[in-house]
Amino acid sequence: MPQVNPEKVKFLLKKRKDENGKPWTYAKLAKESGVGEATIKRVLKGKVSPNKNTCDRIALALSVLPEELNTPPDRKQAQKEYLRKIKMLPFHGALGTQTFWNFDTVTQHYGLSMKSQLALAPLAIALLAEGSLAARREKLTKIEDDTEALATQANGHLSFAGLTSRIVRGVEGERASIERRDLFGKQISDEAFEAGYNPLVNNPFADYLEDFARDVGLTDVSFDANHNGIRDDGLPDYRLGDFAEVAGESPRAEMAITHGYVRRKDIPQGLSEAEQVAWIEAKMPQEEWARHQQLLDELGNMSLEEILASLDIMEKAHD
Repeated sequence: MPQVNPEKVKFLLKKRKDENGKPWTYAKLAKESGVGEATIKRVLKGKVSPNKNTCDRIALALSVLPEELNTPPDRKQAQKEYLRKIKMLPFHGALGTQTFWNFDTVTQHYGLSMKSQLALAPLAIALLAEGSLAARREKLTKIEDDTEALATQANGHLSFAGLTSRIVRGVEGERASIERRDLFGKQISDEAFEAGYNPLVNNPFADYLEDFARDVGLTDVSFDANHNGIRDDGLPDYRLGDFAEVAGESPRAEMAITHGYVRRKDIPQGLSEAEQVAWIEAKMPQEEWARHQQLLDELGNMSLEEILASLDIMEKAHD
């Protein structure tokens, strides 16, 4: 005997819109299907089982196959349609614990929620990007002025001062890079590379961010001192705020934060420094902390050659 999932029919009714843009009612479904409204209500309350003819009529009115009436409603699709109606789209992704720390720090310092920060991100990035390009133009103008001034001294025994052809080519390449909005200097002049420029170590945008942070006096931001943090996307690794302010000198508390067991926003207010550290340490699972300590002990008993060999084995296994 044909079966009907009441939730699926109700879901389909919400999707269908009448001439006024409102979801279908039982009365509307009865009118369109030719099935009595009382019968539809009894079917959807599970009081009666519909025959094949009733299922076919309801399915035809709802523009689905009869067998689809017995499948679960597509909740994800329903969510997408609802969000689209209110001019929103679903967003799914995973962020590193460091990024969450930075979001929480901005919330704590400036009162902006994570949602507000995400909404402002495109504007903030556009402003920073254009600021970076403007700073490069300003530096380029100074180089051009200095080069012209140098050329005026190229007389007699100082004629070598006029040997500025590489600078001129470098300026042309930099100008072209700026006009292309090449934020990370991937298409910068050959002269820059020949002079030692390495985008794995730094790039124009990362340099600008560090300079800008210093110029505005943002003292609680730390960039990767060794520039190991120039990521694949060209952005520098950075941290807002100081773990030591929150975790004290406790390695266990710091590990709880870096491994995502603690969000900065979740730490209770009003705790003393010792109470705060103890609260964070308690969030670090004992079993994982014990494994970490065991690994440190094992590494402490190994020579440098053994450690490097172990890392090589792990890397090959990963590949």
